[in-house]
Amino acid sequence: MLKLKLTLLDYNNTLLSEPTNGCYGRTIKNAGKEMFTNKQLSELFLRDRMEDVLYNIRPLLEIKEIVILDRYYFSNIAYQGRHSICEIRYLNELFAPKPDIVFLFDLDEGLALQRIKDSKRKIDNYFEEITNLKKVREVYNTLEDDFIVKIDANRSKEAIHIQIMGMVNELIKERIEVDENII
Repeated sequence: MLKLKLTLLDYNNTLLSEPTNGCYGRTIKNAGKEMFTNKQLSELFLRDRMEDVLYNIRPLLEIKEIVILDRYYFSNIAYQGRHSICEIRYLNELFAPKPDIVFLFDLDEGLALQRIKDSKRKIDNYFEEITNLKKVREVYNTLEDDFIVKIDANRSKEAIHIQIMGMVNELIKERIEVDENII
C-alpha cells in the first residue's frame, strides 16, 4: 500500500524484501527449524544484508530514491537476538544505513496467525509458531529509538495505512526542506 501511494504521489521509490533472492537469502528461505542455530541464521542474514546494502540500498539512497524495506536488522534482533541483541545491532550498524523511520507493527500473536491463514498463505515455518511469535514480540517491544514508531496493528489495514502515510508525508516534507537548504 505504501509503495503504491508513493508512486501515485510521483515519488521515486523501491520496495525491497528480506531475505533477498541472493545466495544467502535463498538459503535462509529454505531453512527449516532444525537446519541452523540462531547464531548461524543471524550470520546468514548479516551476509544477505551486506549484499543488499552494497548492491541495492546504498545505490538507491545515493540517487535520492525512497527505499522501503519489509524488514531490516531490527527483525534479526527480535528473531535471532534474544541473547545477543547488542552484538547483532552493532554488527549491522557497521555497514547498514540507519533508517529514517521504522514502523513496528504490534499485533496480537493469535491475530497475526489468523491474518496469515486468511491470506491463504501456508504457515509452514518455525518463525510463525505462536510460542516463537510471543518471544519475538517481547524483544520487539524492548526496542526504543527515536526513529521507531510502534503501530497498533490490531486495527484495520486502512487505519494503519492512513497513520503511516501521515508520518511518511511529514518525513518527506522534512527531507525536501533540508535538501533545499543545502542547495
